[in-house]
Amino acid sequence: REFPIAGAGIEVARELLEHARDRLRDRAASHLVRLTDGRLLGTEVLPSGRVGLIGPEGPLGSSSDDDVAALELALRLAAVELLWTSAQAPSAGFIVGHAFDRLDSAMKLRAASLFSELTRAGLAQVIVVTRGDVVDLVPEAFDGVLELESAPSGGMQLRGVPAGIGSIALRQLPSSLQRSPSA
Repeated sequence: REFPIAGAGIEVARELLEHARDRLRDRAASHLVRLTDGRLLGTEVLPSGRVGLIGPEGPLGSSSDDDVAALELALRLAAVELLWTSAQAPSAGFIVGHAFDRLDSAMKLRAASLFSELTRAGLAQVIVVTRGDVVDLVPEAFDGVLELESAPSGGMQLRGVPAGIGSIALRQLPSSLQRSPSA
């Protein structure tokens, strides 16, 4: 026995799923462009069903670990944003760890800037679990930082570290980046 209404419901569900997938891919592409400074522009679904990356010259033949990590992070950010906007929730929180640590230093800085923007816009509360190199470079991008250290009693403890907008650290540039004095 056939139920035409049930069949129509399945078709509507497929259309909704395809629309959601397109929105996720579009939003993730926007983050991917930003994270990679335009080196990666988006994704495509390959005949094998796997996801391929697209650069300015077209599809990439292979992907580096940095590229895959950037894609993972871009997809997670896009999913959080879309869930937040769909649910009209006050904010969404998520934890970023392994994918963030696999990014190169420049992408980590761009990601920290993006996290800061999302947090300030009220879209997300981002908890970054990292080895800390980016925190040392841009402490102003983080509202709070906790450092895991050995406790005097022999265990481990968390210690608050200065961070936030008032924590801009001034450092001397490496000599390779310094300009020579004008004559």
